[in-house]
Amino acid sequence: MVGDITAADLKEVLNHWMNEDYAYTTVKKVYIVLKEYFRYLTQQEILSKNPMNSVPMIKKSNYMAAQNKEDLPTQETVTIFTPEEIEKFKTEAFSRFSNGKPKYQQPAAYILMLNTGLRTGELLCLLNSDINLEGKYLEVRQNVKEVCRREGTGYVPGREVKVGKAKTATSKHRVPLNGAAIATIEELRQECDFGPTAPLVSNENGDYTRPVNFRERYYRILKAARIEQKGLHSLRHHFATQLINGVKQPDGTILALSPRQVADLLGHSTSQITEMYYVKKDTTRLQGITDGFNF
Repeated sequence: MVGDITAADLKEVLNHWMNEDYAYTTVKKVYIVLKEYFRYLTQQEILSKNPMNSVPMIKKSNYMAAQNKEDLPTQETVTIFTPEEIEKFKTEAFSRFSNGKPKYQQPAAYILMLNTGLRTGELLCLLNSDINLEGKYLEVRQNVKEVCRREGTGYVPGREVKVGKAKTATSKHRVPLNGAAIATIEELRQECDFGPTAPLVSNENGDYTRPVNFRERYYRILKAARIEQKGLHSLRHHFATQLINGVKQPDGTILALSPRQVADLLGHSTSQITEMYYVKKDTTRLQGITDGFNF
């Protein structure tokens, strides 16, 4: 029976675990076991051909992108924007050609991420009916990602958008909307509105936007604005960092939120996740803080 297993079968197994949101390291362990197992069968001449020779392990970056995640290292490498970069990004994102036509589709979507901390999959799965402008909040209920295309029980070339459950149990949460977020939602609806049951950030047919297209558009904006490449998750990092490090008010005080509050806004189960992977520490705030401590 082992001899009936083909490379396509093995690819389907690995794709299944990827689409079930298993960690890359877990699937790689499965891959290693399968490769060693079939190598042994071939070596013992139980099989004449090793099907695993035609099953390459997907690159980690592509694997993470397929799950709508970014390949973040285990150590803190939080990337945020400078105020100058934010202005350059906005200027380029909303720029127009000489004939008045916008250079980029739905640029306000990126500013909405910057003001809500939404993940890419959460934003692209957001329906108009999930938004309450009068109450100034939106509901994160689902997540969207790209998966291998299927016909019946088999896989075919190409990828398709799949709507699924939120990333974690705490990912389903309510997000408050500030003035900038409300303005971007209104702008997105003015540009393209297919009704309450359609995605806020939809494609030209009113369907879900492919994450890969949304991400590539973002990178084009960065390149045109001459901003050093940062992952799309940097918009989420920037949101968290600004809230925790705080914003200086006209009277000199710092308006900031606690890590626990920001964790709730991001849909994290613990504030440790927020502080370790989403906040770039600002040590300049410590200037003069020890002046009263003389030992």
